[in-house]
Amino acid sequence: MAPYACPPVGNPDVLRNLPNLLFDPDSPLTIRLAGLPTLIPWLSRFVWHSMPARVRRNGHTLAGLLKEAMPAWRALAEQARLSDLLRYEG
Repeated sequence: MAPYACPPVGNPDVLRNLPNLLFDPDSPLTIRLAGLPTLIPWLSRFVWHSMPARVRRNGHTLAGLLKEAMPAWRALAEQARLSDLLRYEG
């Protein structure tokens, strides 16, 4: 678990790499043309939220959510009597 390493997926770098992602046959991204009309609203929001100002805002929001992640995991592990399974390596 690394709550400090969870940047937003959508960011300007992803947008810059989008042509390569779409046209590289070995890319993990595949969009079927038949599904494109259904995806357009989602893709539009993805692009909007990948803009620098939105990425900063989304990153700040994620940081706020993740701030309590480790204490919550610790509490859950203690409740389940599994604290010995957690290691803290910084």
